[in-house]
Amino acid sequence: MGISYKIPTLTQLESITFLSAVVKEGLRMHERIVARLSRVTPSENLKYKKWAIPPGTPISTSSVFIHRNPDIFLDPLEFKPERWLEKNSKGGSLDHYLVAFGKGTRNCVGLNLGSAEVHITLAHIAMGFEVELFYTDISDVRMVRDWYVPQPKLESVGVQARVVGKVKSI
Repeated sequence: MGISYKIPTLTQLESITFLSAVVKEGLRMHERIVARLSRVTPSENLKYKKWAIPPGTPISTSSVFIHRNPDIFLDPLEFKPERWLEKNSKGGSLDHYLVAFGKGTRNCVGLNLGSAEVHITLAHIAMGFEVELFYTDISDVRMVRDWYVPQPKLESVGVQARVVGKVKSI
């Protein structure tokens, strides 16, 4: 069974602003790892707000705490791709706060491949099929347990969708 539509190139897909916003919001909302990887403070005191952190102190955070911080992302538990199309409260881009693939020297080497896969997969689904959720609600995806990777309720079988038709024209 072949496909009856032509998928745009990756460059074309990544230039579709709203599609990229949907990808970023999906990455922000769905955490892959909640465990913390510590880093050690440099050789001089590190100041954070009112605290002085001594040299050699291991510190860490999780992307969950950044992606769900209401000071950064208004309504952090809501899926709002349009937030990526606007400037943040400080007048800058939210891209700085997207740490789904890590940052700096611990950035995931698969970042570009992962992003490409998501763009291409979403394009295939959106251009080829009409789908609807099937026996799925928010409790099937909301993180309620932390076993190094986030987990939904025990009885969740994940997101289920069914194809209800093919896209007839684009």
